[in-house]
Amino acid sequence: MLTGELMETGNTKKLKVGFEYREYAGFTEELNSNEWVQTETIETGKGNFELKADMKPGGKTYQFRAFAQHPKLRVYGDVVSFSF
Repeated sequence: MLTGELMETGNTKKLKVGFEYREYAGFTEELNSNEWVQTETIETGKGNFELKADMKPGGKTYQFRAFAQHPKLRVYGDVVSFSF
């Protein structure tokens, strides 16, 4: 389960939010690494949200980032890495 926080909604009350994730290939390899996989999205206002991601355990390192989809653009959060 991935958790994020929508801090601002701009000129709308709710936005679609979700996550993108991928297996981390290494610092240099990241330039040509796997494509980001998108989770389902939900529509929410300001506050915390959670979504499931289909990542397989087994000593792999993954990167993920949250996003908010405004009608005019998509805004991404910081990229975070973890292993499990």
